[in-house]
Amino acid sequence: MPRFRSLKTHLRALLASAEWEEHLDEIASLPGKGAVGPLLSSLLLGGEAKWRAVVALGRVVARIADANMEDARIIMRRLMWHMNEESGNIGWGIPEAFGEILACHPRLADEYHRILVSYVRETGKDDNYCDHAPLRRGVYWAIGRLAQERPDLPGLVETAVPALLAGLADCDLPARGSAAWALGVLSA
Repeated sequence: MPRFRSLKTHLRALLASAEWEEHLDEIASLPGKGAVGPLLSSLLLGGEAKWRAVVALGRVVARIADANMEDARIIMRRLMWHMNEESGNIGWGIPEAFGEILACHPRLADEYHRILVSYVRETGKDDNYCDHAPLRRGVYWAIGRLAQERPDLPGLVETAVPALLAGLADCDLPARGSAAWALGVLSA
């Protein structure tokens, strides 16, 4: 298996190509979890590169989950750690990747959708609410993306709609727009 740096360069070249979607199966078929780290680093590039990495991560982690659910859970916990203030990271692209992964894999969606929603559900108590507006935007988008693929996911409407309705009053205008879009996807 190529070293991290060469794999990262290779994956970025595949995702930068005009035919990037044709390379998704090749990326998803890389052995083990090797593509996850380089794809996570591509989230930081922003723009089109970020969105292509989001799509690729969805496919890669879904394939990993099909082969070994515990390995996929470890990756999901890694994403959750990146969203945690204590990690010292700002989770650029992490909510979007989280949502895309759940959209791509039904078992992961069932296990983790409530955690995704918890990032935009403010309870006033010790909660997971994300204070950083750009990350909340990503969470609202991720909920909408999950709803596009799995509208009948048990518990999604009941957990997401109240959080999305509260998101309509978010202090961040783009976050309010993302919450409204996700509500539309849910037909709420």
